[in-house]
Amino acid sequence: MNTQREIDKFNIFKGIVIFLVVCIHILYKFHGRDKPLVLEAFNYITGFSVPLFMALGGFFLEPKLENNCSMQSLKLLFKRLVKRILVPYYIFITILIIFELLTGSSPSLKALFLIDVNTHGLYFIIIYIYSYIIASILSYLINKASNNNSIALLAITPAISLIFFPISNILSNRFPDSTVANNISLIPYFVFGLPLYKVMSHIDKSNKKLVVFSSLCIFSVIYTAILYYARTIVYDLPIFTIPVTIFQLIYTITAFILLLIILDNVKYVVDLGKLLYFDGFGKESLFIFLLHPYFMYLLPPLFLFFFKNTINHNTFIFPLLLSAYIITLFSYGVYRMLPPRIKQLFSR
Repeated sequence: MNTQREIDKFNIFKGIVIFLVVCIHILYKFHGRDKPLVLEAFNYITGFSVPLFMALGGFFLEPKLENNCSMQSLKLLFKRLVKRILVPYYIFITILIIFELLTGSSPSLKALFLIDVNTHGLYFIIIYIYSYIIASILSYLINKASNNNSIALLAITPAISLIFFPISNILSNRFPDSTVANNISLIPYFVFGLPLYKVMSHIDKSNKKLVVFSSLCIFSVIYTAILYYARTIVYDLPIFTIPVTIFQLIYTITAFILLLIILDNVKYVVDLGKLLYFDGFGKESLFIFLLHPYFMYLLPPLFLFFFKNTINHNTFIFPLLLSAYIITLFSYGVYRMLPPRIKQLFSR
């Protein structure tokens, strides 16, 4: 990823995903089977955005894991984690605790120990930290055992990560009120981002992009139709005997490849993304993720006004997208106004 176009492409990718995450948080209260078709469809489109963000984390980490076979390299990975993730996380957690104290709420100190957090969406950062640590340690152990065999790393690590699906079920039953325990199943998405780096490199070098893209589009349409039918019409299909996380993992990988192929081959998409600041959203996606819930808490009348008369029919999609874009743009604007030294704390 050396050229400016490649940098823009991946920043816009992250920008699209963080925008969809904001859409999820606005849409959250409107979930349900009794809603219009467009709402159900949009649930599926946004439903893989957080897993997609996790996969992006593994995707960008993969080149740094290939030679992770010494304690020195492992220490460098953890230093990177502290600087780029932990420092911003603790800054916002500290602000959150102060805010809760000032408003008379009882702050939970579990967030300080990366155990749990009761604030909208911040559990994701804790899961991301867990995923980073697990991927780094697994890569170190596998590289040592296989004499730095990249195939072993990219095959064994994702396979091992699947154990977190049943672990998540156990923990969510044991701790039903814990947001972290209920979302441990996101760890495999991060780890599956590792082989996606190699897969995309192979696709980029081949002349069969159109075949791959067309096949995945057909698969996605059929797959979405089956899931929609199973969820809304028939409730006793054998499809429900398989953990839903497996379906979502397949969906996430498919969406990942499709979106990258589009950004890599349709120039005007990248140009439009830059025009709408999606490259900036992606570059500062962590800051936007940490800040955007505050705008949502401070501006509830905006969403009530937008959705009151539109949620009962399919026109709700327009105020939803506008609201999400405004919040994402405001969050990015706050970052742009910060002093340079503060910006460095959140720079990735």
